[in-house]
Amino acid sequence: MTTQTKDSFYLERLKTKFKDQGGYWYVGQENTSIWQSHTRNKYDLLTQEKLVDITFDEQTYKSFQLIILGFHYECRTVLDLNGNTTDSYLADDQIGGYKNDVHQFAYYQSMAYEIGGVFDDKQSLDWLGQGATLYFYGGSSDPIKTAKKCQKKLDLLSQIKDVKDELISIVDERIGYRDTVNPYNINVGDQVFINAHGRMRKGKIVSTTGSRFIVGYLTPSNHHDLKYKTLRLDKLWIRQ
Repeated sequence: MTTQTKDSFYLERLKTKFKDQGGYWYVGQENTSIWQSHTRNKYDLLTQEKLVDITFDEQTYKSFQLIILGFHYECRTVLDLNGNTTDSYLADDQIGGYKNDVHQFAYYQSMAYEIGGVFDDKQSLDWLGQGATLYFYGGSSDPIKTAKKCQKKLDLLSQIKDVKDELISIVDERIGYRDTVNPYNINVGDQVFINAHGRMRKGKIVSTTGSRFIVGYLTPSNHHDLKYKTLRLDKLWIRQ
């Protein structure tokens, strides 16, 4: 991905959440477990992980600021008081040392913020995910793969954002199941009713994938949260 030479407002604001020891993640943080951080893959033996670096890469993608966070760890196998390895949990006073088998792994996650969104007036975040369009999305050990997965999701959200005014205009429309029928055929750009959040809601088909339709919609209580469902034709309804 193409990097920016100067941190954006979004990145400057985000970085502060990783400077507080005792917060979410911070350089120097240590963890002893048989489970690898982020992935939940299982180690064969009890392992100490130390977070040695957190990297940030960002780009402006369509109308979003996309940030890739890299969590870089050094790991070593834990020894008990007898100098043996184990696959069981040990308290701090039961750890006798560590093997000299230091290995590294890195894991990448994405964050994305809508440029010009409602949270742009927030100079500091109250919690890590506040105002994020995508929060820790597309995690993998490959930063390029993580970025591409996030970009694909933002492509879809951009399609929904392009028709946001139309979605706001229909967000309060209500209808009962008995007043609807399944369409025989339907096209991208058509408005349909879908079952979401406990009732029928009106949305708009923004794209297709195979034999399924991607319907963008909003909820009356939050016009900023771009939502969608991927549905078969028999899960779409129109007014009789």
